[in-house]
Amino acid sequence: MINRSIEKNMNQKKIHLIVIDDHQTRYNKILELLKENKHEVVAILLDDLESFQKRIQSEWDLVLFGRAYDLKIDQTLQIIQKSNFPELPCLVLENPDDKNEHQHVLSQLDVFDSLNIEKTSSFYTKLIRAIHFSRVLQEKNTLSDKFNAINNRVNTANEEQSDQASLIVQEGIIVDANQTVKDIFNMEDIDGFPLLDFLQPRDLDHFKAAFKAASLANLETTYIEIESDHENLSLKNPLSLKVFSDLDNDDIHVHISESQSDAVGNQPPAVCAYETLKNSLTTENIKKYLLISLDLDASAYPDILKLDLLETDQYIRELSKQIDLFFSGMLIQLSPCAWTGVIAIESSDDLKAKVSSLDQLKSVDITIANGKHINTQFIFGLTEFDQPFNSQEELDVLYLQAKAHQLESNTSQATQSKKDVELLLPEDYETISSADVQYTADGLAKQQAPVTSDALEIYYQQIYDKEDTQLNLYELSSNLHVQSPQVISADESVKIDQIILEKAFKELREHITTSPDTKFIISLHTTLVQQNGLLPYLIQISKVFNYAAHPHAVTLEFDFNEIDAHQLVEHPVWQELHAKGIDIALRKFSMHENRSHLIESMNPVFCYIDIKLAEIAATGMTLDQLQEQLDEYKERYPQTAFILPKLDDMNDFADAWNVDIRYLQGSYFHKKIPIA
Repeated sequence: MINRSIEKNMNQKKIHLIVIDDHQTRYNKILELLKENKHEVVAILLDDLESFQKRIQSEWDLVLFGRAYDLKIDQTLQIIQKSNFPELPCLVLENPDDKNEHQHVLSQLDVFDSLNIEKTSSFYTKLIRAIHFSRVLQEKNTLSDKFNAINNRVNTANEEQSDQASLIVQEGIIVDANQTVKDIFNMEDIDGFPLLDFLQPRDLDHFKAAFKAASLANLETTYIEIESDHENLSLKNPLSLKVFSDLDNDDIHVHISESQSDAVGNQPPAVCAYETLKNSLTTENIKKYLLISLDLDASAYPDILKLDLLETDQYIRELSKQIDLFFSGMLIQLSPCAWTGVIAIESSDDLKAKVSSLDQLKSVDITIANGKHINTQFIFGLTEFDQPFNSQEELDVLYLQAKAHQLESNTSQATQSKKDVELLLPEDYETISSADVQYTADGLAKQQAPVTSDALEIYYQQIYDKEDTQLNLYELSSNLHVQSPQVISADESVKIDQIILEKAFKELREHITTSPDTKFIISLHTTLVQQNGLLPYLIQISKVFNYAAHPHAVTLEFDFNEIDAHQLVEHPVWQELHAKGIDIALRKFSMHENRSHLIESMNPVFCYIDIKLAEIAATGMTLDQLQEQLDEYKERYPQTAFILPKLDDMNDFADAWNVDIRYLQGSYFHKKIPIA
């Protein structure tokens, strides 16, 4: 029988299994059995030595050994003993055809137990007990590591120079302070002062939440940075506070110094993290490393401040547990609300998959004992590096770089984008009245509908390169844009383009983090060009994405007919864009001789041919004639690549292979970008 409390506890955490077997059916039965009993399972099936050596370095609950041509049970046990978790239990799956050998293995080697999948009840009972035993060992090792870390940290603190500014706090009251603190604040009698009144932090709520959390982090050193409004302060703001608790009593130690970082909140990781992260690096088959910084979003602080001490402690413990579960223990907790870690990357696809997976942790709902819920969002920072770091200073630089390159989750993007849309509205923008009527081409009056963020949909789609050399080329547009059935005013087209540019720059910034060769073609109207507002707005939002640091990553796409109709061919903006490393594209390009002057004057890098392949017969043109025109243009304008658009299903896409044109575009791939 299984203790039901143990089984319930198993249901609260994913089970991580390595199954070494050449028997796919048996592997499937194991997963089905666990899922039938309402367990979430993360499992891999392998049967070779190299894969096992690579995978075993992650965190697992059990290893199940069945039968493998390239891996024996004694090798498996030796590899486990040399891994990060040498006590990891290994269970043998019984094979009916080699029962005698199986009994010999059990008697000679350190195998935890044997399992027979055909005896379902016994199999499940033994498996759950083994997992529970494994997790008890994991918890023991975790506590031991933390205890050793806090002992090292306390010993280090005791060895620090006696002239470092330090004070001791009990229940928010200063009970002791050395002379250095008194000199810094030009005060002699500070014993008995409330810490808040003494430090006078400018952002009171942030400090209260951070210090409250730090006071409960018994096994961690926490770094807090504040701007102090104390009139007698002799140090320069911001101040760096190093906070840790005493193992023997309720004292909270606070060391005060000038911040060494460039901005509040960019403190380097704790020194004790260096050895742990350094030891986690491996060089085998690794092309890159990814350093992650993870911080609690400030939106959770108001709810945290409403909790009492016990509730805050429960919240922090549950939060840490969620982070450990998601990252399989690969992140190190620097403070109650900050983590960091290094992930090895074997390929660009591996990198992309790992970064994409972070969005699954965009927010978590933390529930504490009394039923209170706190929705918690996170701020991710990322930076890549090629070689293992060899000093604390190198790690600090990487950590600061990660903090400076934040990866917004979809949730935070949507929230921020809603604010951005509001900020982008012109101050004098008014809802269009019934008097604002335009006429369509057929002479029918049409009411001009105001554009709102609810009506606007932004999406991006991939441009396919037949040569497979430009794999990360995307076009970004909107439903109210290229194919809009509406007639829109100049003010509205400006507003739409501002929103699209802002969102495109944010999206491009994230893509380039994982794929440095990414290029975005951004569809725009010509209104900003007509009003001479394009360049000023690009400069204004360059803080979102530094296009100067990524030449040719941005291409601005305009309607061929709009440019010609508004006589914008000779506008100086085109040369200025080229000078800034921003390319130009033309859509709806008609291959007529009298229009070729646009290519000569504007020097576009892309031209979308104004033709739909599925309807080419109705135009009286054959594929051969289309090819002749294309060949002529490609010969005359080798600097311009032509795109065959409107391939709206896979049949059109297949037919496009009969046309000698490099780039293909259609709605077979679409991804919406949240804007509100």
